[in-house]
Amino acid sequence: NDCFDQRAALTDQTLLKLVTLSPNLHLLDISDNEVITSEGLSETLRLLTRLTSLSLRGCDALEYAGLDVEYFPPSLTELNISELTATDDALDSISQCCPALEHLTANDGIFSDEAVLRLGVACPRLKSVHLASC
Repeated sequence: NDCFDQRAALTDQTLLKLVTLSPNLHLLDISDNEVITSEGLSETLRLLTRLTSLSLRGCDALEYAGLDVEYFPPSLTELNISELTATDDALDSISQCCPALEHLTANDGIFSDEAVLRLGVACPRLKSVHLASC
């Protein structure tokens, strides 16, 4: 199908327009996006105060820029940051910014035992943690 061969990646500008029109979004999945930037994501997340589920799996531009979780809404209960090669710094920030977190998928990360334990202490509601290939 030609539709799939010529698809364009979602841009920062389009994502920001979407959330401006739909500020009550609870779930945002932009997995495998190659162009969303850390700046664009931060602007978007500032507007999504009710967001409970976020998937950034395989977002290449975020991996190379570093994952800035400062603007992750505290309402997040589900987060997927797989394939971003996240580190202890990201895990510590998630621990501080997302106290309601119940489900974390962070496959392919580089985490110390201490950072994983700090996450457990800071996020007592955790029900599932996926750390494959870490």
